[in-house]
Amino acid sequence: MRLPPAENQQWPLSTGATHGMIDLGEVMAAYLHPDDQGYTSDAREHAKRTGERFMVKHCIRSFEGGYHWFLASAENAQSSWRRRC
Repeated sequence: MRLPPAENQQWPLSTGATHGMIDLGEVMAAYLHPDDQGYTSDAREHAKRTGERFMVKHCIRSFEGGYHWFLASAENAQSSWRRRC
């Protein structure tokens, strides 16, 4: 699944990721801590299915290699998901 870039400019500064389209599977594999992948994916699927707001706190790998907590949220705005990290 291809997603538009996050609105928050901290994402590329924190992770070293380049701007542009983001593949959710690539993001989860490259940046999300393995212990957080299951519940993050479940929360996202629940939000997509119900239309409720997605909000989850998880660890993201920084460009330095360490993990840091992020609060990620998204909401359905007129049939298109808007993401914030």
